[in-house]
Amino acid sequence: MARKVFISILGTGFYTKCKYISEDFVSSNTRFAQQAILEYNNAKNWNSEDKVIFFLTDDARKTNWDINERKHNQQGLVKYKGLKYIIEEMNLSIQIVDKFIPDGKNEAEMWEIFTTIFNQLNNDDELYIDLTHSFRYLPMLLLVLSNYAKFLKNIKVVGLSYGNFEARNQDTNEAPIVNLLPITALQDWTFAAADYLENGNAERLVNLSSTQLAPILREAKGTNKDAILINKFIKKLQETTEDFQTCRGINIINSININALKSQLEELESTFIKPLDPVIKKISNSFEVFDKKQNIQNGFNAAKWCFDYGLYQQAATILQENVVSYFCLKNKIRIDSEFEREIINQAFSILGQGIEEDESKWKVNEDHKDKIKDILKDEELNIPNVYKAFSRLTELRNDINHSGMRSSKAPVKSNRIKLSLEKDIVLFQQILQDNYADKISKKLEINKMLINLTNHPYAQWSDEQKQAAEQFGSCVDLPFPAVDPSADADDIDALADEYLQKILDISKHEESEPVVHLMGEMTFLYALANKLRDKNIRCVASTSERNTIDLGGGQKEIQFSFVRFRNYF
Repeated sequence: MARKVFISILGTGFYTKCKYISEDFVSSNTRFAQQAILEYNNAKNWNSEDKVIFFLTDDARKTNWDINERKHNQQGLVKYKGLKYIIEEMNLSIQIVDKFIPDGKNEAEMWEIFTTIFNQLNNDDELYIDLTHSFRYLPMLLLVLSNYAKFLKNIKVVGLSYGNFEARNQDTNEAPIVNLLPITALQDWTFAAADYLENGNAERLVNLSSTQLAPILREAKGTNKDAILINKFIKKLQETTEDFQTCRGINIINSININALKSQLEELESTFIKPLDPVIKKISNSFEVFDKKQNIQNGFNAAKWCFDYGLYQQAATILQENVVSYFCLKNKIRIDSEFEREIINQAFSILGQGIEEDESKWKVNEDHKDKIKDILKDEELNIPNVYKAFSRLTELRNDINHSGMRSSKAPVKSNRIKLSLEKDIVLFQQILQDNYADKISKKLEINKMLINLTNHPYAQWSDEQKQAAEQFGSCVDLPFPAVDPSADADDIDALADEYLQKILDISKHEESEPVVHLMGEMTFLYALANKLRDKNIRCVASTSERNTIDLGGGQKEIQFSFVRFRNYF
C-alpha cells in the first residue's frame, strides 16, 4: 500500500487564529493552516507508515516551531504555541519529521532545498502538499519537484492545498482552503497530450483517464457528463491510434473508430478543467483530415499519420494495402477477402515484371486469370509511376519486415527507407487520393445500407450505436422472426431461406453493398449467416458492455452500453 506523505514549508509570520473551511469541512480554531489541512485530509486515520514532514529555515524554527510564547509588535510577549506542539496534541499515529532548509537566497541554496525535499520521498508515495507558507519561488519549486518525482519515483500528487487566510470572512473568522490540485491535473493532461501529439501514443492519456477520471465517475454515478465524455473520447482515441499502430485497414477505411471519435469530439463542448479545452481541441485537430464515413482516403491519411509519428513499418504496410483496397473497390472486389485481394497484387506483379502481354509467364491462380485481364486494362493501374511505386513499396516492406537480413539483397539504409516512403506517400496521394479516391468513396456511399435484422429497431438504439452504424450507410429495419422453439433443422433452414430472400429483395440494386446486423435466436442466426456468406454479404453483430451500479440496500441496476460492431466472418 502506498505511503501517504504530507509536506509543508513553515513560514516566519505571526499568525492569527481562525477556522479553515472547505464545503462541509470546518477545521479547529488554529494559527496554523497545516493543522487545518491535515484535519481536512483526515490524517487522524493515517497509519504509522505515513509521514508528515515540515521544512524549516532557522528563522522559522525560532519563530513558529519549538516555542510557547512570542513577542508581538503591539502586545509584547504573548502566549504562542508553536506548530511542533500543536501537531503533537493532534495525537496522530504517523511519523512527524522536521527538516532544515536554507533561506534560498541564491541558486545553490535553491538546489539544496530541492534536493532535501526530494530525498524525503520514496517510490510510489501519495503526496499531499501544503503551499500556504511557501514564499517567493517556493510554490513553483514544489510544483516542479512534484513533476520530477512523478517521473523518477512514480509518486502521485493527491492533495495540493492553500489556506487563504487573507480571504477570511471577518464576521465568522473563517478562511477558505483552496484546492489547487486541478493545477497539477492540468499539467498532467498537458504533458500527456503533448506526448500524444509528438509520438502518436495515447497511453499516458489512457493512464490519466484511469487515475483521475475513474474516481470522478465513481463518485458522480453517471451525473458528470463532461467526465463521461472525456473518458469515452480517450478510449476511442486509444482504439483509433491502435488501429493505425497495428495496421487495421478495414477499421480505418470504414472509419469504425474514427467516426465515433469525431462524433464524441463534437459532443464534448467543455471539460472538467476549463483550460484543458484547448488541449483537447489540439488533439482533435490531428484527425481533421479523416472522414467520419467510409472513405478510402482514410487509409492514405493513416499512412501519412504513421509516417509523421515515426511508425515507418506501419506506414509502408497501410499505404501499400490501401492501394490494393483502392483498386479492389474500383473493380468490385471485396477488400476484406485475402483470396480476392490477391487478384490486385498479381496484376501489379505482372505489370512490374513487364509481362502483361505474355500469359505464359504469369504465375497466377487460374481462377483469377479472366479478372486479371480486365484489371490490367485499368488506366490508373497502368500509370508507370503507380505500378513502379507499388513494386518499390513491396521491396521496402520486405526489407523492413526481414530486418534487412536478406542474403540476395543489400539492406536499405535507414535514411533511404524514410525518403523512399515519404516519396511514395506523396505520389499515391497525388495520383490516387486527390484525383480519384473521393469519387470511389462517394459512389460507395450511395450504395451502402445496413439491414437491421434484430428485435431492437434502429430508433431505439443509443446515440453511440447510431454513430457507429453510420459507416454502413442508411439503416433499414427488418423485424426478427418469432422462431418456434419446437422447430426442427429443416424448419430453421426454410426460415433462413425466407429471410435471405427478404434481404436480397431489400438490396436488389445490382451495385448495392448491404451489411446485415444479425442478433437473435442462435440456430436461425447460424443458418442465415452461412447463407449470407455464400452470397458474399457481410454480417455483423453488436457488442455491449455490462455495467452494474450499486444502488445500496441490496439493490443493483444493470446497464448495457454499446461498444462496437463485429464481423461474423
